Amino acid sequence: MTNRDELIKTLGLAPHPEGGFYCRTYESIESTTPSAVSQGDRPSRPTVTSIYYLLQQDQYSRLHRIKSEELWFYHTGSTDLQVCGIDEQGSAFDLRIGPHAGVWQTRVAPNVWFGARLLDPGQAQFALVSCVVTPGFVFSEFELADRQELIKQYPEHRALIERMISPR
Repeated sequence: MTNRDELIKTLGLAPHPEGGFYCRTYESIESTTPSAVSQGDRPSRPTVTSIYYLLQQDQYSRLHRIKSEELWFYHTGSTDLQVCGIDEQGSAFDLRIGPHAGVWQTRVAPNVWFGARLLDPGQAQFALVSCVVTPGFVFSEFELADRQELIKQYPEHRALIERMISPR
């Protein structure tokens, strides 16, 4: 199955606040408690969550950050994905997954600004991945980046920020 509209319907994908489409596919029965999590006073959450995530032509995952580690697994599509952003030391990173990159999974560290886009948005129609978050994803720890604030903080990465966050 490679038709993006069919995938969206079959998988029950809905619009995601960062861009693209998603559907939660797994939430562990086990949960962590704030005392079991090393990064401060965090809410109880599942130990692991996963989603299907689809980007289609001219969409991108807007720069955002979460307090958990995230693994990306490429499934299918018409192009590779670029997962890029700014790490905690202020350095830009560029991870690529898909058949042309020859890389089928990648890891995004906790607390970094990151987003994703199709590598060939003019020609590509879509890419479908799974994202696994541990400790599990909760929207209360999801933060969309503010374009102007990020440019002030990281002026050397202005082009990346402008590409991954449209003006309001």
